[in-house]
Amino acid sequence: LFENAIGKRPIKMKQFPSKTERSCTGLLEFENKSDGIEGLVMVNHTPVNSPGGKTPFIFKLCFSAMPMSS
Repeated sequence: LFENAIGKRPIKMKQFPSKTERSCTGLLEFENKSDGIEGLVMVNHTPVNSPGGKTPFIFKLCFSAMPMSS
């Protein structure tokens, strides 16, 4: 999604264990704040097709002030 929208991808990604098949959560970290803002503006609320699902997932983003630990 990010490469298509802004030509960049996050430098770190972490997916958390999901409690349901209908949603999941995780963290993304970008090279800098500007890339993160651009990614949020261009990709937030993008529908993502769900194989076998009746409706697409909606990709929702928000900010965190803390960087991800390694």
